[in-house]
Amino acid sequence: MEHNICTLGIDIGSTTVKIAILDQTNQLLFSDYKRHFANIRETLSDLLKQAYAELGNITLYPMITG
Repeated sequence: MEHNICTLGIDIGSTTVKIAILDQTNQLLFSDYKRHFANIRETLSDLLKQAYAELGNITLYPMITG
């Protein structure tokens, strides 16, 4: 994938971490969620590694809710 600027949405809830990555035209490129079992950092890291494996090197601007 080309070097793009994308939006990273992060939602950290009481039981799950969700992420979504949108391109510059707001098209969904990647989304997934996992239960965090009170280990939020590791779960978020795992999801970001999964997105990187699928999308490659992209520039992300995060938006966080939760």
